[in-house]
Amino acid sequence: MLKYLENKNIDKVKWDLLIANSVNGFVYSTSNYLDIVCENWDALIYGDYQAIMPLPYKKKFGVKYIIQPDFSQQLGVVYINKPDDDVINKFTVFLKNSFLYFALNLNFDNNINNVKFIDKTNLILDLNNSFDEISKNFSKNTKRNINKSKKYGFEITVNKEISRFINFFKSNLKEEVPEETINILKNILDYSVKYQIGEIYSVKKGDELLASVFILTSFNRYIYLAATSNAKGKELRAMFFLLNSFIEDNCNSSKILDFEGSDVEGVKRFYKGFGAIEQNYKHIFKKIF
Repeated sequence: MLKYLENKNIDKVKWDLLIANSVNGFVYSTSNYLDIVCENWDALIYGDYQAIMPLPYKKKFGVKYIIQPDFSQQLGVVYINKPDDDVINKFTVFLKNSFLYFALNLNFDNNINNVKFIDKTNLILDLNNSFDEISKNFSKNTKRNINKSKKYGFEITVNKEISRFINFFKSNLKEEVPEETINILKNILDYSVKYQIGEIYSVKKGDELLASVFILTSFNRYIYLAATSNAKGKELRAMFFLLNSFIEDNCNSSKILDFEGSDVEGVKRFYKGFGAIEQNYKHIFKKIF
């Protein structure tokens, strides 16, 4: 039986336990993470927490609508044992029948056929191999840029300098981002550093910061959550240097490097240059206003 629960009625212990043991759960769906990135969220629960689906929502003219929060690429239906497709379809049928508007990302393991959707690109790199084997799949252009970057005497630091990262991130944005979004990112960093599920990797030349990335650890994944380079960092290929070093340091593990994909061709090409492959997901929607 599928039921809708308001946030106050959700058993957060059962919720997080399911996600921790699931075959398709991400840190994005854990209760603490949802509390950071969502203005509000309720849930659909199947059975006794056999399958769950977070429903982040906002209100417009007093009407509740479901919307994907920032910094949470994939939500959708999460489970320990994958149910039949008709069970997963119950979740999307409920959305269609209950909300005038929704725009939500499912996860890579959710197959649906009863609601409008578009396919979205995600790119992942399996680190369960030697660096020599992984780097064989780097593109010629990526190898060339890595070799260029090694000439400049870069230093990589792993740090917890949250304020510096946020200021560097903001100063190198191509387009203006709402302050609310920046605050959400800062809160994610604060939470992740506190609970040791994320770290900031930075490339410096002397005292000058050139590139930086925040990588969030989510069960078996390293998630490339937020990254930026300044003009000099781009010129000197600092991010190529950073990612090559990260892959070399974390190869031969059971982890996946999750680039969070992109449908922007240049960004997609950059990730694929490191041998990343597609593990895509669906964005479902219903729009009447």
